Amino acid sequence: MKKDIIFCTVVSDNYWDKIGIHKFINSFNKFCLKYADLHIFRQQEINDFFATDSRLNFYNSKAGFAKQFLGKYKTIIWIDADSVFCDELDEIWAQDYDIAVTNNYWMGCNPNECVFHIDNIHYIHGALVASSSNVFWDTWDYANRNYARIKNRGTYYRYWDVNYDDYHYFRYWDNDILNIVYWYSPLNKKILDGDFDSNSPNKTCWYGCSALNRENKAYVENNKILIEGKPLKIYHYARGENKDGMNFEKVGFNKEVSSFLDKLGS
Repeated sequence: MKKDIIFCTVVSDNYWDKIGIHKFINSFNKFCLKYADLHIFRQQEINDFFATDSRLNFYNSKAGFAKQFLGKYKTIIWIDADSVFCDELDEIWAQDYDIAVTNNYWMGCNPNECVFHIDNIHYIHGALVASSSNVFWDTWDYANRNYARIKNRGTYYRYWDVNYDDYHYFRYWDNDILNIVYWYSPLNKKILDGDFDSNSPNKTCWYGCSALNRENKAYVENNKILIEGKPLKIYHYARGENKDGMNFEKVGFNKEVSSFLDKLGS
């Protein structure tokens, strides 16, 4: 039976082993293979795509890669490859959205961050974006190519040294653009975690970056990883270039949880 959902991501040759890609692929096969296809854009495909437009780079091309599947699948999901699947993704499989995103409000967030009046609680992360809307993918791609340009990567926080009168520059590139496209879009939106605020009682699970800095609160119960009693669905390792093959114990998970995550990825 043909699947109508696809996950896609990119991994260059120099990152294939560094990010622990086998953990990504093997955990995908455990939880997603029944429902979705997976395409990993490798080095030659990356080179060929970047050659089509001199503006493209790794920081503004997620939508451009993803939209190559328009017309072939109902729902396209971009996911960063330094992720591990941890549970059934019922919130995604429901396909009751035009755009579905994840909570990004984690315990290390700077409360002063905002972009275009989007506060830090409602600022979403582009490491996991699901959409069935051609309009969304086309808009995000167009805006990325024209406005997600690099000016100054030196400082972690976004706006302290960037002149936003010059709208061509955004500190977090396509991630900032995603937030503008998402929040100012009339399309049907869904937050996969149940709430944008990680401390809200309405939060039902953990996707993407929302579990960052809560790794030491994770535990295994009934063959699931729980954090504060809620299931961890997808964990985004993040942390820039310091991947270490996704060393879970190093980032704060206890030995039992780390072993469980390693088993999911084996």
